[in-house]
Amino acid sequence: MAALLALSACSAPAAGETDYTPIQIAAVIADSQPDLPELTASVAGDDFFSAYVQDYYELEPEAVIDGVVCYAGGVQACELAVLTAADPSGADAVRQALLGYVERRVAAFAGYVPEQAAMVESAEVVVSGSTVALLICPDPSAGSEAFLSCFGSDALPFSAQTQFISAQTGEVVMADAPTAESDADPYDRDAVLQAWQAGDPSGLSDKNRAVYDRCQQVI
Repeated sequence: MAALLALSACSAPAAGETDYTPIQIAAVIADSQPDLPELTASVAGDDFFSAYVQDYYELEPEAVIDGVVCYAGGVQACELAVLTAADPSGADAVRQALLGYVERRVAAFAGYVPEQAAMVESAEVVVSGSTVALLICPDPSAGSEAFLSCFGSDALPFSAQTQFISAQTGEVVMADAPTAESDADPYDRDAVLQAWQAGDPSGLSDKNRAVYDRCQQVI
């Protein structure tokens, strides 16, 4: 009996640990929110994630080993990010970087879209073990509770219903679906750039057309 209890304790996630993937955690958080806009998801390993983390969050790429950034388009400030630090000791540095990002976002929206600036001002950054979450959303307190519910031995099996739009393909992404990209349609920077300069994306592959369209939307 003692041996079975020991094995059971080893198999369950300890406090600060989780069996959820970052995108699953983001879906659980999104499920907790009222009136959430459609969010586009960029996951670790795609063409947007590293640049986003480095350019917007001002984090070195090696500081984050996994994660997802889910953001709204247009003038909507809503943004959920779940980042896995390289180790627990690095989680506070990730947290501080996200707090700095929140300050910059408040300045960007203040006087321009007041209600969105208010949402950013109420944002929370929460930590559990090596995982850090940015919660710019209508109800950050509920988001924080949802985030923490994904950790430890009491965490329930994943069942969130929220779906995201992939930044890579523009297609709907289920949080429990594999996120690895196929090499059959690789990102071709030169092809996208040439299409941009020519103003004609018709010759691009599906993946590169999605990148082109997203660049056009952002710019």
